[in-house]
Amino acid sequence: MARDAKSAARILSVQGQMRKIEEAKLGELQRKLQSLRDEQVSLIAAMNDDGALQSLFLDTMATRMRSLVEQEKTVEQKVNVQALAVLQEAGKEKAAERIARRRAIEEQAKQAQKQLDEVLEVFLLPSSAQASDKLLKP
Repeated sequence: MARDAKSAARILSVQGQMRKIEEAKLGELQRKLQSLRDEQVSLIAAMNDDGALQSLFLDTMATRMRSLVEQEKTVEQKVNVQALAVLQEAGKEKAAERIARRRAIEEQAKQAQKQLDEVLEVFLLPSSAQASDKLLKP
């Protein structure tokens, strides 16, 4: 039973690590998404600038903007998928937590029962030994 409790605790630890990994992936995707949005803002600002050479690069800027918008859509989809993965891992971690808690309670109950049995054995054996001695003596 102690092995079950230790095993459940190890599983809980692994599930916690898995959740953290998924959260880290989500954070990285969110940073990438924000970076794409920042780049779009700066590109729009550059397109709105009245520089003399700005008109020469307008097609290139428009192509870059389309590329950024497509990348943003792709990353947004990945963020949504990753958010679901984080929720799934959190659910698995909660389930492992419940199992670990249940195993720990079972282990505590087993230890308490073992201690109670030992106490009862100490109290019952001497009295039963004395009683049997009285029965054997005439």
